[in-house]
Amino acid sequence: MVTRVFSSPLTSSMLYAGLARPQALYVIVQNGKTLQLYRGAVMTYREFVRPDEALLDDDSWRELIAKDKLLPPGVHT
Repeated sequence: MVTRVFSSPLTSSMLYAGLARPQALYVIVQNGKTLQLYRGAVMTYREFVRPDEALLDDDSWRELIAKDKLLPPGVHT
């Protein structure tokens, strides 16, 4: 899913927020003298700016994800 968060008429651009594919998360926790491994999933969140003329909807967002054309999580443009 992706949505427009903010539109700037000064720069003719829009800020988007989107969720991408879930990723595995591994956590190691000390339990007394032993270590315990836990595995779960986290949703990746992305924020990015696009020009006004490059509108993005859920379908085009899915295409970008499928083509692996996203910035890594945590990298903001």
